[in-house]
Amino acid sequence: MIRQFDPAVEAEKLAYVNQYAFPANNNPESHDDHIEFYQNDKTNIYVGDFDSETLTSSITLVPHLVRVRGTWFKMGGIGGVSTLPEYRRGGRIRRIFEYYMDYMRENDFVVSALGPFSYQFYGKFGYSHGFNGVEISVPIEQLKLWPDEGGKYRRAKPGDAASMIEIYNKCTENESCIARRYPEKFAKKIEDSYDLPETYYYIYSDKDGNDLAYVHACFTEDAYRIREIFYKNGEGLRHALGFISLQTASRDNAIIGVGENFPIFRFVKEPWKAEYMLGPAKMFRVCNVEKFLSEIILDTDGEFELNVEDDFYPKNSGGYFVTVKNGKTTVKKGESKLEPLNIRQFNQIMSGFYTGSELAATDEAPAWAAGLDKFFPKQTCALYDHF
Repeated sequence: MIRQFDPAVEAEKLAYVNQYAFPANNNPESHDDHIEFYQNDKTNIYVGDFDSETLTSSITLVPHLVRVRGTWFKMGGIGGVSTLPEYRRGGRIRRIFEYYMDYMRENDFVVSALGPFSYQFYGKFGYSHGFNGVEISVPIEQLKLWPDEGGKYRRAKPGDAASMIEIYNKCTENESCIARRYPEKFAKKIEDSYDLPETYYYIYSDKDGNDLAYVHACFTEDAYRIREIFYKNGEGLRHALGFISLQTASRDNAIIGVGENFPIFRFVKEPWKAEYMLGPAKMFRVCNVEKFLSEIILDTDGEFELNVEDDFYPKNSGGYFVTVKNGKTTVKKGESKLEPLNIRQFNQIMSGFYTGSELAATDEAPAWAAGLDKFFPKQTCALYDHF
């Protein structure tokens, strides 16, 4: 039986199921931390499959707001996908996803994203490769040293959250699929960092006291790992990287997690010594095609037609006739004679990960999809938040 449940009531069962999907959680300390989290979680939505009183499978929905092409949408982040070993291969996860698709449609979640263990597995549910993660491995001594511009570094405190979010917003203003951050939640992350060994946030401010950049860093066994680096301008970027260059006494190598367009090679003495590792990061899905097309803010006036085929959630399938005038979009649904565009390719075009012409050129999408480039040009996509 598929149903929504209260994580506080089912905390022990939920922790038991999750230990099989996430072996790192299978220790007493982690178990106790998860029980405490479930008992106090008032934000996330939990749905599971029950065999009598046994929780056999579960998926957690984490609410977010994300900006796709300049428009804010309610997003359902998918996490905690797990099934007891003796109940696997029974279609339980599929049925929970079917439940969630209806739930998201009814509760105005327009898009969804997840971090996959397998692209093929989640592709069955209509999700697409939507964002790339980049890790740059570089010897710290290879980072260029910049002249002192009168600025200062300081360790962030919870009261700095609003300023740091302003930096994050400025740095990501031209990217698609950016999650909104909230001062109270971000302040809690900063506060928690004081209890974690060798993990911290540092801010760079200029000579006038204006905050221009921050890094979220930690020491791992073999490297100085930068989980986040955001900046407002060139000075901020120079000195965020300059902060990393100060850590040679602690580690030889830095691993920096960034977006695809991060300009690392301009800041390394010998660019060939920086290893740029591009890897799939997350998957993306439009859950309600009609609502997405109705609410997306487009810069180009005109009309276009789509024929979408969603083989997992047929409520999205059909023809869409779209008119854009003075930034206002109207959508009518009806029968289309166009060759269908699969929901997975539709996701990628809408987010900006691929253009219609890129997909059409390799026969992954019908030829008419190239005409969508006028309305949906390519954009850098990045979903930095983990959920």
